[in-house]
Amino acid sequence: QSVSSGTTNAVGDTTTSTPAFSRLKVCKVGNVSGTFTVSAAPAGGGSPTVLSPITVAAGQCRIVAEDFDTATGVGGNITVTETSAGLQSISAQRIDAPAGTISSFTFTNGQTLFLNSFHGYTITFTNNVPPPPPPLGNGRFTGGGQIRIGEFRISQGLTIHCDKILSNNLEINWPGGNNFKMEEHLTTVECSDNPAIIQAPPAAPLDTLIGTGVGRFNNVDGYTVEFTLIDYGEPGDQDKVALKIFRTGQAPVLNLVLTTITQGNLQAHFDQPHK
Repeated sequence: QSVSSGTTNAVGDTTTSTPAFSRLKVCKVGNVSGTFTVSAAPAGGGSPTVLSPITVAAGQCRIVAEDFDTATGVGGNITVTETSAGLQSISAQRIDAPAGTISSFTFTNGQTLFLNSFHGYTITFTNNVPPPPPPLGNGRFTGGGQIRIGEFRISQGLTIHCDKILSNNLEINWPGGNNFKMEEHLTTVECSDNPAIIQAPPAAPLDTLIGTGVGRFNNVDGYTVEFTLIDYGEPGDQDKVALKIFRTGQAPVLNLVLTTITQGNLQAHFDQPHK
């Protein structure tokens, strides 16, 4: 695609990163490819012509413009803009006649450079885009523990999944012979990953699980449990749990605000594949 009386055009050939006379090269570093818009205007002024967009893969260099008029050196003004996500830094080198000296210079995204047979440039863009987090539906909690408040002790054991498909287990015991056993499937569940909490090991897509379910309190149906589980990492002495067991319209039979477990361990995991 020719512009500036045939002196510059978008080429697209892959190349090395070394600057070369008459050429404007773009290199890409990082974990994503980059898309560039390029325009060229005559050296003496005039409206720029937009060249074909060019995509440069990570680890690759491509020529985005070239001056073919080596006899006159008239050249043109080339503007290069990187439009892809995750731009972190830009470095640049140029080669200049007559000695072919290569030097570094500061390039700002969208800057215009004068290109002819006496000058050449390589612009290197570093882009990194963090991978998406694994779906939280692939997580689960296991474990259990004991909570002591004075002489009052609550013990619980559990396996809870971050979905409403798989079977779950939650059983809670406390003084007076009281027992609650949740039915297998949750009513609601919400899993999240708080960047401020370091739950590993093991690696897991979550550190917090909030859920509700129904079950039997002292062998009587019709009770609801609301619970929060937080894994604060090993050895488990900072893990927290909140529990509330009640029947609609009645006072809770157990109401424990978010509390650090006294012994035991709550562990977040990646879940096994399931349908």
